[in-house]
Amino acid sequence: MPAIRLYGLIGKDPFGNGTSAAEFIAQLPDDGSPVEVRINSEGGSVVEGFAMANALYSYKGETTAIIEGQASSAASYVAASCSKIRMYEASYMVLHGPWAPGGDNAASHRQIADDLDRMAGLMRALYRRRGISDEQIDEWFAGGDHVLTPEDAQRVGLCGEIIKEPAKISAKDRARILARVKKPHRAERKAMDEYAKMDRKALRAAYKSEADEEKKAAIAKALAEKDDTT
Repeated sequence: MPAIRLYGLIGKDPFGNGTSAAEFIAQLPDDGSPVEVRINSEGGSVVEGFAMANALYSYKGETTAIIEGQASSAASYVAASCSKIRMYEASYMVLHGPWAPGGDNAASHRQIADDLDRMAGLMRALYRRRGISDEQIDEWFAGGDHVLTPEDAQRVGLCGEIIKEPAKISAKDRARILARVKKPHRAERKAMDEYAKMDRKALRAAYKSEADEEKKAAIAKALAEKDDTT
């Protein structure tokens, strides 16, 4: 499945860093095939985020957002515009209303406030696409940053699946752990002591000739302890 990576700033800073909407949209497949959008972004330009979000929402194929680190500010509604959202256990979202630098005078401040209210209304429409209530959006826009863990995002409809990585252990290590956890009785300990004295060649021969499954398991453990991989 093709993957688009949205890392860092949404939009361009004065030094040319970040991803523009044009660059992002150009990576969408022409044939409408399923695509992953892998995100680790602090957000950025509200308008560039709008363009990305609308392109994903109108895309003909299935889109899956995978939050690899953070999907904050504008990146959160880019993710919200995908068909599915998946988050790693160690990832998060940050949601808040739009903001802008202060103006020069009272009239400028009033104009900025009006513009921010309009912008908030447009952002609200993007979150509503996922069935998120106005009450919940009002809470996010009331002021300050609202950090959502994967569990928080799942509760409000901004995450469909939390990616959990199971611990991996080799068969050799598993045998060693089991050997320590299960305390053998006296006869088994005696047998294990005898096996421990045998070299690898003798142990392999004993394993092939032994019919008792428990004894075969004990021989296999002895081989594992000798770091035998055959």
